Amino acid sequence: MIWIVDTLKQRYGQVKAFAFLWRKVIVTIALFALGLGVVWSIRNLDLDSQQIQLMPVLAAFCLTLPASILFNAWEFRLCGAAVGCHLSWRHALLVTTAGTIANILPVPASLAIRGKALVDAGTSLGRAGRILGLAAIMWVATAFVITGLSLPAIEPAIIIATLGVGAMVTSAALIHHTSNIPTALGFIIVRLAMMALFVLRLMLLYFAIGVAVQLADVGILSGVGVVSAAIAIVPAGLGVTEAAGAVLASLRDTSPAAAFLVLALNRGLSLAGNGLVFGIMQFVKGNEPSSAEVARCV
Repeated sequence: MIWIVDTLKQRYGQVKAFAFLWRKVIVTIALFALGLGVVWSIRNLDLDSQQIQLMPVLAAFCLTLPASILFNAWEFRLCGAAVGCHLSWRHALLVTTAGTIANILPVPASLAIRGKALVDAGTSLGRAGRILGLAAIMWVATAFVITGLSLPAIEPAIIIATLGVGAMVTSAALIHHTSNIPTALGFIIVRLAMMALFVLRLMLLYFAIGVAVQLADVGILSGVGVVSAAIAIVPAGLGVTEAAGAVLASLRDTSPAAAFLVLALNRGLSLAGNGLVFGIMQFVKGNEPSSAEVARCV
């Protein structure tokens, strides 16, 4: 069993190395494939520009997206708190928005940027990797819970949701072991809030393209990030996320084309919003961790 795990880790590392070496080429191909998918979705839905309602799009961009960005920064501040580092809101917003943008660019991805920021704040590489790993488990677990509860078949829904709850509790317990109960509970609250905002944003985008859906139809798409993250070769899951959404949508007998288009729109809004906040934060003066605060990270 250990041999199998070691082999899988080795193969995964090889895929990541290949993806990093050919990142520019892969990003170009993925963007082209994503564009083709969007064209296919629009034609399949027989959409034209006059059918798209701008108010839901503006609501998604101006309301749900800023809230998601703030919760993302809050989660990173919790990561800092869990290892004894104080991170300012400005610094957290800079790191998290830069990570989101970097995911699809030929530069180190979000996890590397977050890890470097924690190490620069004074913690060790091992502690930074551990808390970021637990935060990632919390994200996967929350996605399992929401996706599982959205499945039409009862037995798979119960199994997947139960696994998600178990992983959430385990992750929170491990976080509590290195920090405290409020920090551990904070991770759960932040992740649930971010998933809720993600679902709300997708519902608004469905409404914008004139496709009627139920809450469960959108909730099942919570797992798309997990699917795309598991495929190491495509940066930020470009195209993979949208394709996974199309497959998951078919499980609820909803339009795969609509799911692909909505997820593509969400990606565009997310990149635009994170880029805007990153630009603003570059011009906002803030207080970085003091020497005393950095010392507490050691």
